[in-house]
Amino acid sequence: MRSLWVRFRRLYPACYTPLLADRQAAGDLESVINYAQEALEVAHPPRPAYYPRESWDSPDTLSLRSYLARAYSALGDTAKAFDLYRPAFDDVPCFETYAQARWLADAVSAATGAAFTTEVIDWLCQLGDRQRYLLCQIYLSENHFDDAYLLVASLTGYQGMEESKLVAKAHLLAALGPTPDERMGSILRDLYAKIEQGGKEPLRFLRDTLPQEPAVSRTTALGRSEAIYRRLMQAHIDNGRKTYATAAYYCALLGEIDLYEGRLAAFRQWYEDYMEGYKRFRALRAEMDQKVGLVLCSRQVGR
Repeated sequence: MRSLWVRFRRLYPACYTPLLADRQAAGDLESVINYAQEALEVAHPPRPAYYPRESWDSPDTLSLRSYLARAYSALGDTAKAFDLYRPAFDDVPCFETYAQARWLADAVSAATGAAFTTEVIDWLCQLGDRQRYLLCQIYLSENHFDDAYLLVASLTGYQGMEESKLVAKAHLLAALGPTPDERMGSILRDLYAKIEQGGKEPLRFLRDTLPQEPAVSRTTALGRSEAIYRRLMQAHIDNGRKTYATAAYYCALLGEIDLYEGRLAAFRQWYEDYMEGYKRFRALRAEMDQKVGLVLCSRQVGR
């Protein structure tokens, strides 16, 4: 079959897909480099995730640059590997391409890696809201918790909901630790379990990428996480009846944090004062009673 792939590769660019996989598996790095560079001339840009993909599809520029980076890395030419893969981040600006490019840059030198990250952050800052989520990911992965929090601290309502949840979870893990405690409530334990499973993003990011020693104090991280969760709770209340259940979830989560921290009495007082403003909201109070009531009935364990 390989002879057919070689023969018809220019007429049918899809032949490059099995040909490159075959040559890489055989350790024929010279052929991988030659075929990948050749295919780049006719390759299409990476397609959106929703685009239907066939098993017999021509390679895109991202996969070809990955082949080239692996081949040159194996040959010890780290600078060439980074230079050839670097445009992949421009084509597909996401955390996966950033992390791969950063790894290749670090292989060249620590200074090259740091310069690449600085360049990326400067570019993303210029884009504003359009790539705020990615910027939060990079800040957190680089242990810049202060910068990540500043990106979401001033948001209101449903602005930046996904990045707000990401930053809140990252700060919560920084404060409470990477593994659950048996004294935690069911909501906190369930959150930790989902992160450990890493079934989808951002759970995999939180499990695999956060620094082992976060550059933020426990008190600060916990306060920031709670501030974000209060804002999210309020946004879901303001959105109306259809999101009351989500608001109650965040309120119960805040209660479990206070329960774990030995502040259940303070939470109870805050909750009663807060709900005074929603006396006539029967649907909201029903959701709150169902979820938050379980926390208020818990026995204080403290740390």
